[in-house]
Amino acid sequence: MFTRSPVPFIIFDAGGHARLSNRAYREMFGAEPPPGYNLFEDKESERTGLVGFVRRAFRGETIQAPTVWYDPNAHRELGVREARRAAISCTFFPLMGARGDVSHVAIAFKDETAEWVAREEAEAERDRLREVVAEKESLGKNLRMLEMLFQSSSIGVVFGMPDAQGLTWANPAFCRMHGYSPSDMEGMALEALFAPEERARLPELLRQVHEEGHVTWESVHLRQDGSRFPVMLEMTAVRDAAGAILARGVTVQDISEHKRVEAERVAHLQRTSKLQEVTAAFSRALTPAEVARISASAGIELLGARAGGLSLLSPDGTELIAVGTVGLGDDPIRQYSRIPMTTKLVPVDAVKTRRPIFCDSEEDYLREYPDAARTDTFQGGTRTSLPLCVEDRVIGSMGFAYETWCPLSREERELQQALAHLCAQVLERARLYAEQRRAEQRASFLAQVGTALMQSLDYEATLTRIAQLAVPAIADWCTVTALHDERSLDRIVAVHKDADKLPLLEELERRFSPNHHRDERYLRVLRQGRPHLVDVVDEAVLVGGTQNEEHLRLIRALGVSSCIMVPLVTRGRPMGVISLMRSEPGQSYGPADLALAEELAGRAAMALENALLYKEAREAIRARDTFLGIASHELNTPLTSLKLNLHGLRRGLESLLPGVIAETVRVKFPSIQRQVDRLASLVRELLDVSRITEGRLNLEVGEVDLVAVTREVAARCAEDAARAGCELRLDVPDSVVGEWDRLRLDQVLQNLLSNALKYGHGQPVTVTVRADAASATVTVRDHGIGIAAEAQARLFQKFERVASERNYSGFGLGLWIVKQILDAMGGGIQVESAPGHGATFSVVLPRTRPR
Repeated sequence: MFTRSPVPFIIFDAGGHARLSNRAYREMFGAEPPPGYNLFEDKESERTGLVGFVRRAFRGETIQAPTVWYDPNAHRELGVREARRAAISCTFFPLMGARGDVSHVAIAFKDETAEWVAREEAEAERDRLREVVAEKESLGKNLRMLEMLFQSSSIGVVFGMPDAQGLTWANPAFCRMHGYSPSDMEGMALEALFAPEERARLPELLRQVHEEGHVTWESVHLRQDGSRFPVMLEMTAVRDAAGAILARGVTVQDISEHKRVEAERVAHLQRTSKLQEVTAAFSRALTPAEVARISASAGIELLGARAGGLSLLSPDGTELIAVGTVGLGDDPIRQYSRIPMTTKLVPVDAVKTRRPIFCDSEEDYLREYPDAARTDTFQGGTRTSLPLCVEDRVIGSMGFAYETWCPLSREERELQQALAHLCAQVLERARLYAEQRRAEQRASFLAQVGTALMQSLDYEATLTRIAQLAVPAIADWCTVTALHDERSLDRIVAVHKDADKLPLLEELERRFSPNHHRDERYLRVLRQGRPHLVDVVDEAVLVGGTQNEEHLRLIRALGVSSCIMVPLVTRGRPMGVISLMRSEPGQSYGPADLALAEELAGRAAMALENALLYKEAREAIRARDTFLGIASHELNTPLTSLKLNLHGLRRGLESLLPGVIAETVRVKFPSIQRQVDRLASLVRELLDVSRITEGRLNLEVGEVDLVAVTREVAARCAEDAARAGCELRLDVPDSVVGEWDRLRLDQVLQNLLSNALKYGHGQPVTVTVRADAASATVTVRDHGIGIAAEAQARLFQKFERVASERNYSGFGLGLWIVKQILDAMGGGIQVESAPGHGATFSVVLPRTRPR
């Protein structure tokens, strides 16, 4: 009965396996579950709730499940192929086993597809009818709403017939936009609303609307009063079901505000871009003048101002000093170059109150600043001034002036404030950088001064070097004026950083030198011996310090914004004045600069004193050398006569006197001859000193045998060696020939050998000659008292003696003359010695004459 039942059945055991299904089941689902199929492992059955109903049936419940749409294709594990989707209801029956428990569950299926389809189709038809009714109701409502929308819309809407140029209907917004009443608009030609230059476009736009059905463009309309305003238009062709044009609808939107906003946006972008450029320019600015130029130029370009400028508060806080302006004439520049903080002016108030001042009304300006308005040399309009603040300090002000009186927008004011804030930060950075640079430059400058002033002992060269070092390190231009006597001033040197202005300096010196006009400023500094600082050279100082208009013109052309005059004092008396000038507006000297100038003057004065001492020493040496030359010449003449007379006397006495007396006299003659020879040697040394000093040491170079000369000198010194108790040893080759001056070479060897015998203390003296292809070497060695290391460095200097004058006679000229002769022949001399161990002098001579 179960298998033949027309009701589809399937039975599952407690493990979820399908045990039995009938033919009706297979016809409904197209197949039976495959072997191994387990209901409890079927994810789709789990999702649809089938597994849950089965589990409840195994607990003894009979369950009627709700009808669901069942798609067998979702159950591929059941082996279904192309089965149809059906609406099925299921009933779950528990089947009892022999022991009274539920051993299986049977599921009966009922196909309700036809009923469900009919029900759904009926419901869909009802929904369609409801939509039709709602659509008709909505259409009428929408038409009413559309009319209300057109009437209340802020966008102008107008309609016109397709075959006529006149307007048939316009909403209130359109009428208000153009300044017409609704009755005025009826029948008005569309083109009458367009600006004349825009009307030529209308035919083409109408053609485009007819072809494409829609067009959008931007144009310019005219109001009834003739004023113009920008609009955005959108024209649409209204067609019937057949496509025929019933009317033309145009929406018109006044885009004046949009244009204004867009213009402001573009202007804002331009200002932002300009501020970025200004910021980049500020990053490269290192002086207040550069910052002033950049900020003033940027403000003029961004704000449309006519002029701009920047002033800094003086160190003592009593003045605002202009450091840079753009767009101002000469008179305003002079008027506002220095503003006392006691005056009632816009920039002064901005600094005092630390608040920006925007004076954009002539009435307000006259009321607030009546005195300034009467004396103002700037003929313009709106004036602004903003304090430049760094942390809790006000360092100055930045201001702008306009051509006319005009109110400033909030954005323009904010822009000026932003620019002022940025400017203040840059100025502070520039100040810190300048201080650091000045400290470094001062240290470097003083180091250079110390090095440079040691390089010359010439008086004028030293003064010139001082000026050259000062420019541009601490001055833009510098003059050094010397005092020749109490009534005579002379400008030694003038230097300017700008080479093009040197002719102006020369003209200034030629026409207005201090000595020409008895400049009291220089004389006062010289008399008092104290420096003079003018931190700011204004117009009054310039006029008071010049002789006439031409003098004033030259000074202005050279540029003076600040000045220091510092005296040069040596040995307690003034020698001159160093004048240091700054030429850039806003640059001023301060206490630190004055201290640096005094340090420079102190070092310069020391160098001048050294130069003067050197000059005096040179003059004394020149006088001494002149005396030595004259004295040696004057002594040489009687000495020669003495030697001749002594020789004649000796021969006459030997022939006239008896034997005993003659022998006694003969024994005395060698001693007298030695003293005369010694005196002749001293005179010869003095003559050599004179010749060498005057550059008259002439060499007569020829082929000379060094060994032969050495033997001759040794033979000549043999008697002196015997008297000193020194053994004279020669270690020489057969011959060493070279190109030398024989007499001078003889003089060198004679001097060295005489010194070795003099200081040898009875010990052997060795003379060695060696040679190679390029040079020859003569070594003279003694074993006497030796020479201390500290004395060896000055051994070859003029008038230097390393042994006691009491025990060893001489002028101290011999070794100096030896070195001068050897230098002239391209050779050299060295000494090796130690106290108590003798001395070794080595002479090296090139074998060919230096070319």
